[in-house]
Amino acid sequence: MGKIVEMADTEEIFENPQHPYTRLLLELSHSIGGKKRKSGYKLNLEEKKPSKGCKFYYSCPEAEQKCSRIEPRLLDTGKKHFVACWNFRKI
Repeated sequence: MGKIVEMADTEEIFENPQHPYTRLLLELSHSIGGKKRKSGYKLNLEEKKPSKGCKFYYSCPEAEQKCSRIEPRLLDTGKKHFVACWNFRKI
């Protein structure tokens, strides 16, 4: 089942994506407003034991042990922007 990892106004998401999965999705789209994005994230499709925490754990370069054990809830980061990431300030 899917999980919501980020919620905000459309413009805010495009200008300030705060979840690594959102950044990857924006990078994979061909062009946004005429500019290419490069997040550095790579989707890891290898079969691994599912994480009890964040489902993006194996693909996230900012992941820590906490991310694998505890699923983050949506946090209000301001401007009606919510993100489910323990490390959104690093991203």
